[in-house]
Amino acid sequence: MKNVQLYRNLTLLFMILTILGAGYMYIFKSDNSFFVVIPCLLSAIFATLVGREKNKEKPGNK
Repeated sequence: MKNVQLYRNLTLLFMILTILGAGYMYIFKSDNSFFVVIPCLLSAIFATLVGREKNKEKPGNK
């Protein structure tokens, strides 16, 4: 259960960083898209880990 909470919090953190990075790119007309791509990718990874951990906790799953 602790892993699920950790992964969920990290997902939320990286979603916020993605939005902030997009705002930075929009405001300062930056050409560096890594402010958005990297946090978005990490957010997707941790969201996937949340789903996997939840499936492990269900009875009957191996």
